[in-house]
Amino acid sequence: MADLFSFEFTAHTKASQQAAFDAVANAEDWTKWGKPVVRATKLTRTGNPDERGVGAVRAMGAFPGGPLPVKERITAFEPHRRIGYTLVTPAPMRNYAGELTFTEADDGTDVRWQIQFEELIPASGPLIRAAFRQLIGTFHGKLIRYLDEQAR
Repeated sequence: MADLFSFEFTAHTKASQQAAFDAVANAEDWTKWGKPVVRATKLTRTGNPDERGVGAVRAMGAFPGGPLPVKERITAFEPHRRIGYTLVTPAPMRNYAGELTFTEADDGTDVRWQIQFEELIPASGPLIRAAFRQLIGTFHGKLIRYLDEQAR
């Protein structure tokens, strides 16, 4: 059995729960806060009943008009509360699962981003966790800064 790896980030934003959720749920909004890694997005398959919801597939990339190499499938969608996703794109791990939760707080929203995966190649997990922890941590920080700027 492959080893399971996980990590999470939690931060507070002054933005409302709805604004925080929408910034992640709307694929096109990623280009507002995910640059330079995410400069182009496209919904390649719609979810049901919400087009952004369960079953939706969104593609992302760094080059507008170019290939969109990263594809995610939405696996959980609770408006204003939770979004879960998995990678459709081949990756150096198995059973990748990401989840963002948005919890209303006194003066805004707490945003938690959790990741877990199994290593594909024995002993590769720590290196992959370090790389993805850096990437997701950067995205989480950019998201929080964007939301705080929008909440002013």
